[in-house]
Amino acid sequence: MSQAHGALSKIDAIKSGSNAGAIKDQLPAVLPRAGAMKYQSRSVAPITNVMWDKSYRLAMEKGFTFQKILGQGTFGKVMLASHPGTSKMLAVKIIEKRNYPYPSISLIEGRLLEQVRNNPFITHLYGSFQSKDQLVLVMEYLSGGDLSQLIMHSAPLPEDTIRNLTADILCGLEILHSKNIVHRDLKPANILLDDAGRAKIADLGLSKSGVSEQNRIRENCGTLLYMAPEVLQGIPYYTLVDYFSLGIIVYQMAVGKHPFWKGQKTPREILRALLSVNVYYPPQINPHLCDLIKRLLQIEQERRNIQVRDLRRHLFFKNFDWAKIQNRAPHPEIDFRSIRI
Repeated sequence: MSQAHGALSKIDAIKSGSNAGAIKDQLPAVLPRAGAMKYQSRSVAPITNVMWDKSYRLAMEKGFTFQKILGQGTFGKVMLASHPGTSKMLAVKIIEKRNYPYPSISLIEGRLLEQVRNNPFITHLYGSFQSKDQLVLVMEYLSGGDLSQLIMHSAPLPEDTIRNLTADILCGLEILHSKNIVHRDLKPANILLDDAGRAKIADLGLSKSGVSEQNRIRENCGTLLYMAPEVLQGIPYYTLVDYFSLGIIVYQMAVGKHPFWKGQKTPREILRALLSVNVYYPPQINPHLCDLIKRLLQIEQERRNIQVRDLRRHLFFKNFDWAKIQNRAPHPEIDFRSIRI
C-alpha cells in the first residue's frame, strides 16, 4: 500500500510456533518507477457508495471526506481523506474494535505518537479519537510509498540514497530512544517516504515506552525476519534491538535481499541462521558501508551497544551534512478541535 500506517491485515507479534505465513513482509504491487528516487502512489479505484456503511459513520460525522482506500485488512482500513480544518490530505486509520483483538495497542500508538509530535522523522499524528465501536488515528499522508516497495523494485540502491535514507531513520530512532521508546517492529514496510524521497518511521503499534539499558524487557514481539537475536533468545533487551533491525534494512537497500533469510520458517530456524550464517558482502559495496552494516548486525547486544555509539561520526557519513536533514521543517499545528474528544 502507498500509505503503510500500520499493517492492518495482521499483528506482526510473532510468537514461537506461529505460522510461516506471517514471516515475510507482504510487499504490495506498485506502478513502475522511472529512476531510483521517483515515487508514485498505487492507483486505487474510487470509493463506491456501498462502502459508506456504519463502520465509517463516526469518522464521517467528524467532518472527513474520504477519497480512496490506501490500505485495508482484517481489522479496518487506512483512508485518504480531506478535512475542512486543513488543506492537507490526511491518512485516516480506522480500526473496528469488534474485529480487533488488541484495542489497547492502537491507543498506545496514539499516546506514543503524541510524545514525538512534530518530529520530522516520525509520521505525524494530527489527532485521535474513539467510540464504542471504532479507534481512529488521523495521520499525515505520505505519497512516496514505503521502503519495501523501493527495495523490491530498485535495490541495490545508489549509495547516496542509502546514506540519506539511513540518516533519516537514524534521526528517527534517536528521538524515540531519547524518550525511552523502543520501536520493536522496524522494517521496510514501516518506513514511509514523502514525495521528495525522505524517510519517516511509522507504525508504533508494537512500540513500548519506559525502556532503557537499566530497564530492560523480555516480550517476544515484532516481525520475525527483523527481530534481534536477544528477542528470539528471550534475553532481556532494550532499544538496541532497533539497531539490529536497521542493519537488516540497510543491507537490503545495499544488496537487495535479506542477509540471513534462506527460507527458514520458524523462530528457532531464524535464530540458528542469525547465530551461524556468515553474511555475504558483494565486493562492489563501499567498505565503509559494509563496516556500518556489520556494526549494526552485531549478534551480542552488549557488543552492539559499543559498536553503534556515535554513528553520525562513522566514515560512511564522512562530510555528510547532518544539519541539513535535521532542519526539516516541522508540521504546522492545525486546529482539529472538531475531531478531538
